[in-house]
Amino acid sequence: MLDAIGEVIDELSSPNDVVADLFAGSGSVSRFLSQARTVISADIQEYSRVICSAVLNPSNSIQPDIFVDQCRSSTMHDALIESCTEVLEYESEAISRALEGLPLQLCEFLEEASLIKSADENYLNCSGLLECALKASHKKLMRLESKFEGLCTATLYYGGIYFSFKQTVAIDAILYEIENSASRDKDTLLAALLSAVSNAVNTIGKQFAQPIQPRMSNGQPKKGIAAKVKKDREIDIFEVFSENLKKYVGLQGNKLPHQALCMDFSDALDQLPKNTRVVYADPPYTRDHYSRFYHVLETLCLRDSPTVSRTKIGGSLRLSRGLYREQRHQSPFCIRSQAPQAFTTLFSKVSKLGASLVLSYSPHVVREGEHPRVMTIEDLTALARSHFQEIYTVCPGEFKHNKLNSRENSFEQKPHGEILIICKN
Repeated sequence: MLDAIGEVIDELSSPNDVVADLFAGSGSVSRFLSQARTVISADIQEYSRVICSAVLNPSNSIQPDIFVDQCRSSTMHDALIESCTEVLEYESEAISRALEGLPLQLCEFLEEASLIKSADENYLNCSGLLECALKASHKKLMRLESKFEGLCTATLYYGGIYFSFKQTVAIDAILYEIENSASRDKDTLLAALLSAVSNAVNTIGKQFAQPIQPRMSNGQPKKGIAAKVKKDREIDIFEVFSENLKKYVGLQGNKLPHQALCMDFSDALDQLPKNTRVVYADPPYTRDHYSRFYHVLETLCLRDSPTVSRTKIGGSLRLSRGLYREQRHQSPFCIRSQAPQAFTTLFSKVSKLGASLVLSYSPHVVREGEHPRVMTIEDLTALARSHFQEIYTVCPGEFKHNKLNSRENSFEQKPHGEILIICKN
């Protein structure tokens, strides 16, 4: 959709104007638009700010090979490896046995091997050998953590569940070196690491919404689970980090004063400069709270040892399977009772700024298994008409304008995958 978005924004602004990208996510729109004009990206999550900062203002002073070698050979990496000796050996054995046709040890490991989860539940569901391995490594890691706060975040929270312990040790070692790098380089380095862990994560779909489930509903191990686990968990974090770092460092920046903000959309709108001519917004439209798809990335950026949310499992309150952050962001755009006010705030503040709004929207055609939109397009345009004089749509691929200034011109009957609703005065 980038070309379509670019054409619309070219019609609504000049190259000297500022364009805002709200709900910026992975920064693809911000990066595209920044090649021709000043961009201010904004998202409520820190991982998005990091990525947008890296693509808008890339640091070209980093020498990737030297930095990666520094991470591999660091004394902190050695200390983390030594602290995880027991779980590293146990995990390797579990995978080997599964490949030989004995998958039960691996299934238990994938379900129970989070150090923070097993310690919280007093190793309730762990066999004796797994309990011994987890306890020994947890004790040594906590000694390291007491000396270097936040050092073991990836290993304590996500080792065994989302990644192999060898991978989380590498992630923590890289994070430590990033923390001690020059401030101008940190966002580029961290963005490259986020890309690397997204490449390596051992889940279905390569996202962080739910850990891999090794058993079928009847409790039997899934076929092929060992091969899937081995493939993902043998990915070398240092290698994929190096590959991604070279891509980020190779991005061509410009001297325009781009900004990447981490804040609520409403607060971001209050801070936009007066020469902001277009606001591009791509908020969520269904009940899905997308923050659970990125919570691991958020924690790796913040390194804040978050409290994990709890849920009822088997009649008792236990840590959530996905180890979600307790303070995970819940977007008002995903809540039916709050969405109308959220859109009203968006429309009102953009209009008062004197800017045009380009709203990305996905029309909903009712199909089995699909989540309905929180608001219909008729409701959205009705709200928008209270703040803008002209409203029309662009269908990427068709570039056909469809007037929506009256309720009779409904767009719901035309099942385009994504449309742009343009609102201007």
